[in-house]
Amino acid sequence: NAKILLNEVVENGDLTQKQRNQLLVEMTDNVAQLVLKNNYRQTQAISVAQSEAFARSAEYRRFMNALQSAGRLNRKLEFLPNDDVLLERQTQGKGLTRPELAILVSYAKAMLKEDLSISDIADDDYIANFIEGAFPQKLSELYPAAMRKHRLRREIVATQIANDIVNNMGITFAQRLMESTGAKSGDVAKAYIIARDIYRVDEFQQALEKVDYLVDPQIQLQLVNGMMRRVRRAARWFLRNRRSNLNPSVEVNCFAPAMAEIAQALPTLLQGDPLIEWQNSRNKLQEAGLPENLIVSATRPANLYSGLSVAESARIANQPLGRVAKLYFSLGNYLSLPWFSNQISDLKVDNFWQAMARETYMDDLEAQLRSLSISLIDYVNDDSQITAVIEQWSTQHQLLIGRWKTMVNELQAVSGTDFAMFSVALRDLLDLAQASQHNEVTLLIK
Repeated sequence: NAKILLNEVVENGDLTQKQRNQLLVEMTDNVAQLVLKNNYRQTQAISVAQSEAFARSAEYRRFMNALQSAGRLNRKLEFLPNDDVLLERQTQGKGLTRPELAILVSYAKAMLKEDLSISDIADDDYIANFIEGAFPQKLSELYPAAMRKHRLRREIVATQIANDIVNNMGITFAQRLMESTGAKSGDVAKAYIIARDIYRVDEFQQALEKVDYLVDPQIQLQLVNGMMRRVRRAARWFLRNRRSNLNPSVEVNCFAPAMAEIAQALPTLLQGDPLIEWQNSRNKLQEAGLPENLIVSATRPANLYSGLSVAESARIANQPLGRVAKLYFSLGNYLSLPWFSNQISDLKVDNFWQAMARETYMDDLEAQLRSLSISLIDYVNDDSQITAVIEQWSTQHQLLIGRWKTMVNELQAVSGTDFAMFSVALRDLLDLAQASQHNEVTLLIK
């Protein structure tokens, strides 16, 4: 690819053949570094997949079946186990082996690259920046315009994005989001890029590499899995809330500063058990010897308190982010939603449809809290009024709120929970959110 680019520069008369050859020699070490970096990330992806090989057995089986049905995989040819063998392994507490996962990693990348290369994703100026990662930095500095006009630009961008997605997010990420949201591969890639850049995944990965051999590898693995959950959840959020109107540049510029501000304010926003859990997580990582920048990245909430809905609420209501955040977190705490969110996350799933239901429940929970925040924020003229507004709102909707709190108490009392319980509870929360939209809060504040 570098030679194709330089040959075109030579043909245009902007470089001599001798200069071209010398430039290629000078870039040898840089090219080697790019290859080794990709090898490192791919090895990491296989290790992460191996750590979850048993837990994700059903996902991997579904992925292979989907590829096979589409005529894109021959399991026998690739020495991949059939469904009977996989099910037998599951009874033994085993999953796919590391070599088998390596094959799936390569197929996941190839499939995604093919799909993305025929999409319009490379036409987005923000996403087109991915092409720079495929070349030595010197070429990006000397010939940026020629690089953007590369004859294989679309294929190179698709390859870079596919590699990045699978290396950072695993084998089934793209397929899982396409199935659960109905989005096409191009939109999934856009949502991923937005989430990746909001959470600054590249900086996170670089910081993680610096502690290689300095901390327990299991801790590194936990941090990677945690970041994967954040990005996966955020990508799904954008697919659900932006549908086909995803604009990476606009969304990153809007959400990245807001998310950073909320992350900085977490000690003052979190209350009760969520605050204790957050502090415990920080303490454990500090005791493990991790640097502060890595601790900050690793302790950002992934679900209800990720910050996405807070930023969206502030945008819709046209209110200060800090004030909306305080109301959002206070409402969540008042209604025991962090506990409820954790119960949904901990639901054990036995099949694909239960996994989809669990994700839908989390979407609904976040949507209702966002709706409540937007409904009440107009009545808050000062941060000191938040508690009074919530109390007055509670008085006006005491029947619905009482029903919700009774439901939460019953869920806390039972020894086990199932999907039906959460479905009913979320319906009650929806009723409360809808009632709050249509009734004014009469403030008794002077």
